[in-house]
Amino acid sequence: MENIISNSARYLAKCLVVILPLIYTAAHCAPPDWTALPNLQYNMNVTSKLLLEDGVFSFNENDLVAGFVGDECRGVASPIEAFDGLIFLTIGSNVASGELITFKAYLSDNDMIVDLEQTLVFQNLQLIGSIEEPFVFSWDSGPSTGFAVDLSVILEGPFLPDQDFPMHTNLRDNNVIPLAQPFGPELPYYGNSSPVWYYTGSEQAASLPADVVDWLLLELRDAPAASQANAGTVVARQAVWLRSSGEVTGADGALPQFDVPIEHDLFVVIYHRNHLAIMSSGPLSMVENVYSWDFTHAPDKSYAAPERSSYQNGQKDLGNGTYGMHGGDGDANGQIQTQDKNEVWNPQAGTSGYLPGDFDMNGQVQTQDKNNIWNPNSGLATQVP
Repeated sequence: MENIISNSARYLAKCLVVILPLIYTAAHCAPPDWTALPNLQYNMNVTSKLLLEDGVFSFNENDLVAGFVGDECRGVASPIEAFDGLIFLTIGSNVASGELITFKAYLSDNDMIVDLEQTLVFQNLQLIGSIEEPFVFSWDSGPSTGFAVDLSVILEGPFLPDQDFPMHTNLRDNNVIPLAQPFGPELPYYGNSSPVWYYTGSEQAASLPADVVDWLLLELRDAPAASQANAGTVVARQAVWLRSSGEVTGADGALPQFDVPIEHDLFVVIYHRNHLAIMSSGPLSMVENVYSWDFTHAPDKSYAAPERSSYQNGQKDLGNGTYGMHGGDGDANGQIQTQDKNEVWNPQAGTSGYLPGDFDMNGQVQTQDKNNIWNPNSGLATQVP
């Protein structure tokens, strides 16, 4: 017992020799007040290191790495010198999966905060990195990697065949579309604790242009091939507007802008509140810093999983060579099922507003939503990997 106490005392003494100089150094810096949001229901862990500009890893225990969802800090940790600079970072969430985690670092020697290049999609109990192969955080101090995306897409619900503009704007005409993006609702969402599109970004506008159909959520994935563009390859998300022409714009009315480095090829996923998500079947083409993709005029423009391609395309054939996203997923679980009718459409039938049971998006939940959209699509699921 005495040996144990003696060894512990010697260990603590060594720690103090290390800690005291660190405390002195920190007095010359102004570290940010990053405090993780407490009492979150779920968590994931990232074993990582922080790569500095000179190509070496940080061993400085005054440095910080923090994960964020929007402006909320969800976890913060420092390199541990005794573990060769390893950072054991726990990220919390009240959503079991799907939130996009971005990262920042505080560099105490420079007294500055940098945005790290890496992002992760939250998954409860997921372990990222290991002691032997840590996840590496880094940042780019070089020129901007900004670009725009130019996309065209159609929703089945508001589709208008043989019209100059292929979608109606009834929700906008009835003034029920919210000015702030709608993808961060209170959970559970009609019994679903993890909507496929859950997102807490701050996009909003002072007013809506007359040709807005609804909000969409864009998700960018960086991968070598479509089949490999899974949730682990997400690099950015942004809530945007769908216009009646099928054009997608940011809340400022311009093409959506992003500033993230792309290592492989860029794929885009499009989410809507009550339609099945789709993903580009191939990498977006880029001309002069604008990535483009048109989902609307060919059946092979949306990704179709090989195991389902014999009986379900990624989008619905709307006739006359036009394709659009399948409607009817009221609870946003990525499938069109009986519960979308029973738990969403049934209790809302006969009501009006901005409602997930309004599959044709005319501002009212009616029999035609069930008969014309939910019923023919029942049993289908998103093919986004």
